Amino acid sequence: LAPTNKACDVLCKKILETDGNSLEWVGRFVATSDEEIEEIGAVFDRLSTIYQKDKCCVISTIARLPFDGFKNDLGTNELKNLEWDYVIFDEASMIPLAQIVYPLYKFNSNFIISGDPFQIEPIVSEPLWEDENIYKMVNLNSFKSPKTEPHDYNVCPLDTQYRSIPALGRLFSEYSYDGLLKHHRESDSQVKVKIDGLTLKPINYYFFDVNKYEGCFAVKKLSTSNVHVYSVIYILEYCNYLAKHIEIEGDSIFKIGIICPYTAQAQLIENLINQVVVLPLNIEIHVGTIHCFQGDQCNMIITVFNPPKKADDTTFKSLINKKNIINVAVSRAEDYLCVFMPHPDTYIFNQLHELKALTYIANLSPDDVSMNTCNDLEPVICGENNYIVNNTFVTSHQLANVYTKPDFHYEVRIDEKAADIQINKDWT
Repeated sequence: LAPTNKACDVLCKKILETDGNSLEWVGRFVATSDEEIEEIGAVFDRLSTIYQKDKCCVISTIARLPFDGFKNDLGTNELKNLEWDYVIFDEASMIPLAQIVYPLYKFNSNFIISGDPFQIEPIVSEPLWEDENIYKMVNLNSFKSPKTEPHDYNVCPLDTQYRSIPALGRLFSEYSYDGLLKHHRESDSQVKVKIDGLTLKPINYYFFDVNKYEGCFAVKKLSTSNVHVYSVIYILEYCNYLAKHIEIEGDSIFKIGIICPYTAQAQLIENLINQVVVLPLNIEIHVGTIHCFQGDQCNMIITVFNPPKKADDTTFKSLINKKNIINVAVSRAEDYLCVFMPHPDTYIFNQLHELKALTYIANLSPDDVSMNTCNDLEPVICGENNYIVNNTFVTSHQLANVYTKPDFHYEVRIDEKAADIQINKDWT
């Protein structure tokens, strides 16, 4: 049982890969968004009789457990009414407490709770249940000395990370796990990438300006979400440059993940990339929020930490000031990490204590880190200094709008209800 379809898909593929995709008794329940799982037939629909076999492993979102199940002529065998030898919870930190308590009381099974207390907590609408999960319930809050209360359950720390090269692993190990993680991969296992004009190290910082009032540097509100127009357009230009100039060693697909803390920022970036960027056949780009990426991984992760609109007490409670959020974002990277964040000279920087802590740790290994300002790299990415500012017009929506060919490369109309970006593709 896992909290999201993405986590279920990743888990299913990992299990199937252990035996050459020939584990016929293992599969996703009802639906998957992964074409590979569908192609190998590892989906159990409601008419399946797999639950009657001697061996059966069903991978499902935990939300389906109380109401869904297998159906046949004799009726419905719901998941909640079957006898399971083991019930395993994956990505347990994200599972709301009410959802995980139900099977704990319902089943007379062996339970394995797999996850990370230092990753994302559940998203719930009830304030009293906000951030509450199984780890908070048993007060499991230390990687160095893991212990549960009031009952001392068996806790098995998995202290080897298999995803990231050591340079990346050390960053989130020091940041969240007391520096205790071991690294399965060797440094020379890194996928080698060359980008003309850019120095790419395992960890790459790109600092952008944030201004309270000025055009594309100001933070905007869109459907109660935070948007920073400059970083949106810069990521588009950056990805467009990568697509044209990147050289990748080997024949495998190189996956780039763009992670944003806020939904509106992620949607704008994704829509722009889909409209503009022409990718080589060996490159994939996936865009989403940090919550969407928990349980996933990519060769290169681009994190865009656009800040909240106000620099006040609410900033300390914002997404980019939560350690679990930052930890998940940076630990998705297998080979390269690119961190886009506010410049230290901006008015909001001193309140971003988690990003400051992460940057301090990164700088402890200077050979693994490249520090840049977005403005300094605009001549390489865009062809000239201050290109985005000089060629972007930002305004609000009017009561009635009539759009003609844009006078700038990018014309942005944004208010709290909608955002429109016009691109002049003939711009030179």
